[in-house]
Amino acid sequence: MSNPNFFSDPGTTTTLTAVLSSSIDNIVTNISLIDASNFPSKGKIQIGSEIILYNEKTGNILNNCYRPNAVSHTAPQIVILLARDSEAPLGTSQIHSGWYKERGGSEKTLRVANSNLMMPGAIRFNEDSNIFQGFNGEDWVTFNAEKGATGPAGNNASELFNFINLPTGLSGSGNGEVYRNSGETAVYLRTIKSGTYDLTSSVTGLQSLQITNDTNYITLTPQPRPYVWDFTSNNLITDLRGEVNGKLKAFGQVSKWTVKTGKNIQKGFAVRITLDSINTKLTIEPYTYTNLSDFVNISQEGLGFLGIALEDKNSGESCEVCTEGITSAIIGANSPFTTTDTASGPGCYGFVSKEGKIFIPNPLTAITIAPIAGYWIEKRTIGYGNLGLFYVKGGLAI
Repeated sequence: MSNPNFFSDPGTTTTLTAVLSSSIDNIVTNISLIDASNFPSKGKIQIGSEIILYNEKTGNILNNCYRPNAVSHTAPQIVILLARDSEAPLGTSQIHSGWYKERGGSEKTLRVANSNLMMPGAIRFNEDSNIFQGFNGEDWVTFNAEKGATGPAGNNASELFNFINLPTGLSGSGNGEVYRNSGETAVYLRTIKSGTYDLTSSVTGLQSLQITNDTNYITLTPQPRPYVWDFTSNNLITDLRGEVNGKLKAFGQVSKWTVKTGKNIQKGFAVRITLDSINTKLTIEPYTYTNLSDFVNISQEGLGFLGIALEDKNSGESCEVCTEGITSAIIGANSPFTTTDTASGPGCYGFVSKEGKIFIPNPLTAITIAPIAGYWIEKRTIGYGNLGLFYVKGGLAI
């Protein structure tokens, strides 16, 4: 072999030994053996309790010995070859297939080298691709870990673990995550719990979420509760007025309606409830009229005010309407009464004009039956398309 530190071994040899041919003191650095033919050119030996490193061999003499704890030894004392410390791996082309062990060591290793011997059942290490292969009688095939036959099913998780809702005071590993403590069979789960809210100072602790469950589902049903609009921070007129994505902003009650066939609705204008052409479905239409006397008849049909439209919609389309609360309305003057061109400020009544705009009468005492849509929140000048912030509150009395 090209490397004397290793040798092929069938697995029977365990320890290499030799015998001193002459006694040595604690000074000598060359040690003579009766037979050192099986010892490598350099290595590690033990004589008695002393460990010695030698760096070369000449015949039966171990030369240039390193003896940090030197003592004297008398011939013919036994010399034992010890396993060397690890060195860099040998090149694959230097060694053939077979059982190997390091001189002086007892660990045996089976080594498979590269080969072109196409014998059925032969195995090799392909040095070009660094993979193990076997010859099946026709070709070299690559070894892999293919999935074998399915084994018997294991235990169901429900038979191995006891699932428990997380006890009070015991925290989990993450928000909503399942976790298991080491050495235990109990898996702790967080419990879903409803929050509460206070309706008034005397009605408190109301459930905000109803929780029910069955075999497959945990059902969370929000409970109805009044929504509290917060105008303590969101109170700038410029933020409340206007529109988003083509729809007027609204803060209050909003509902959705179908526009009556043949009618078109504009945002900011008044609308009312009506029936479709065959009187079977609720729809909405623009709140318009010719004279106030139109309402003064036996039925007074069309007098009721629904709210302010938030969108421009056509016949048959769905339209959102603010029925009570803050939104923007069109300031108008088309009215059977004398009007002012300016909303004087917060609390100024707004009446529905012939075209469905919101007008301000001058003077207020001249109004007798015109429908009231609510009142203005800001001072705005009249003009078609001029939107003003308005509080929708139909049916206000004078």
